[in-house]
Amino acid sequence: MKKLLVSLSVAALLLAGVPSVLAFSDVTEDGFYFKSVNFLADEGVVTGYPDGTFGYGSTINRAELLTIVVKAAGVNLDSAQWIAYSNENCFADVTAGQWYTQYVCYAKEAGWVGGYPDSTFRSSNAVSFVEALKITMNALGIENDSGTSPWYKGIIDSASEKKLIPPTVDAFDQEITRGEMADLITRILKYNSSELDAWLGEELAGAVLTYDLIESGGFWVEYTYTSSEDGSTQTGNYLGLSNCGGKACFDEEFAACAPAGAFFTAYLTETLAYRYELVGMDGDKCSVKNSYPVIANADWKGKEMTCKYDNTKSLDDAAADMMNLGCSGELWDLINASGN
Repeated sequence: MKKLLVSLSVAALLLAGVPSVLAFSDVTEDGFYFKSVNFLADEGVVTGYPDGTFGYGSTINRAELLTIVVKAAGVNLDSAQWIAYSNENCFADVTAGQWYTQYVCYAKEAGWVGGYPDSTFRSSNAVSFVEALKITMNALGIENDSGTSPWYKGIIDSASEKKLIPPTVDAFDQEITRGEMADLITRILKYNSSELDAWLGEELAGAVLTYDLIESGGFWVEYTYTSSEDGSTQTGNYLGLSNCGGKACFDEEFAACAPAGAFFTAYLTETLAYRYELVGMDGDKCSVKNSYPVIANADWKGKEMTCKYDNTKSLDDAAADMMNLGCSGELWDLINASGN
């Protein structure tokens, strides 16, 4: 996997407070796919587990996926028809009376799944991104071409054109989480109702994964951060999105300090994201508006500060010394008041 090396500013690593919990105990409103999970819950497509969790970060298996996809497709059968499907033995390893039998057997008859050459379905296997994409697109009526080489390229190209791919996908064989599954299905449903761009909003509507981007690691960015206080070093990965796509194109826009309004958001954790937005040249420096679109500290969320960056350097180098960027604004006042 190819990744970009960046150094995050001190301000982008500040955390405070605990996010609130809503529909499921493990899905908070600052979760990246919170909206999608709750949309499907409101629609009755997902119900979670008896303990009140959704399994947000857990992988989803083939039986679970088909159960949810059948519900998302709005399949409306009477009880006698469902009983008939539940009494089938439609694959060598799918016997009558299992909790998932009716959904798997319906999906097989509908042509959504075909199983493996040994006549098994392998219900408990985790689902890869390309498998989930093919199944959900077929089930929910999205045209795609599986006659390409490799077979999933045409499917991914179609999904990319329609903005259906969750931005945390960074490998074709990635085992998708239940959160990513919720986002994929929600995007398809919103696309079918001509509401997808409005649902995604400016930032996510501009972040479109392609076959080539996934092949090279998607929007994921690798960072190295050295603390100015104790010299300790942290490394990791974060999701980087901009209205031109990912980090590389925003670096070019930052070097030109244009166009005004270009932005890049680093989604560092489920409860922390830091955003840079270009304002324009101010003398020999690039004026950049900074904010936290996601942060547990409610007092800081949505507040802004404007700083002057040396855009002859990379954004990462220019942002390294936050205390000497001539920052001003409500967020800057709050950061200083907190002692950070």
